[in-house]
Amino acid sequence: RLLAEDHAVTVIDDCSTDGSAAMCESYALRDDRVRVIHSSANRGPAAARNLGIEDSRGEALFFVDADDFIENDALALLTGCHNKYHSDITIADFARIKDDGSDSNPAGIFADNVLLTKQDIQDEAIRYLEKPNKFPLFWYSWGRLFRTSIVKNNHIRYNANLRTFEDVTFNFDYLIHAKRMFFLNKCLYNYLIYDSFASAHMAINDSPQNLFGYRQALVSISNF
Repeated sequence: RLLAEDHAVTVIDDCSTDGSAAMCESYALRDDRVRVIHSSANRGPAAARNLGIEDSRGEALFFVDADDFIENDALALLTGCHNKYHSDITIADFARIKDDGSDSNPAGIFADNVLLTKQDIQDEAIRYLEKPNKFPLFWYSWGRLFRTSIVKNNHIRYNANLRTFEDVTFNFDYLIHAKRMFFLNKCLYNYLIYDSFASAHMAINDSPQNLFGYRQALVSISNF
């Protein structure tokens, strides 16, 4: 049985230069549930998540991207749903927060709590392919519980060479092995949006092909 209070936090320092590393180390000194991994090179979020997967020791994985934040009861509510419905992936709604502090309405993925079977997930995947910009269920991999055993036993990892659609690729590689998904109609994750690229930019590392992640995403979707 997965307990929210048993969670551990792995922080990936992806070669930060703003003092974040020292701040994270201070948390680790005060709480032994916090572990800090310092990457030897700045390789982006996909590679950072892979480091977190390798370090993980619990029953479920939960990703939080840099700058985003979750509600205080997020893990407690999601783990409760995970235990009750035996879901392989457990997700809640999210809100978009602008960098000026203003927020928007929740994404509204579903209008109510929903337990999706394998067939339901397939139906939603078809809807996503028809209008990918309208259905955020498969856009992202933060803010949801993944079953660690499925990820590790099937060697599912993020493609660190991609700078776009790496979340979509990971999701569909995972969903091949998932039988049940539960959606909690409550906003538990807050996704920060920047109006300019001054503080958030996309690095292509002199390899423009890295931006064409949709090609790999389509392969993963086809396999699913």
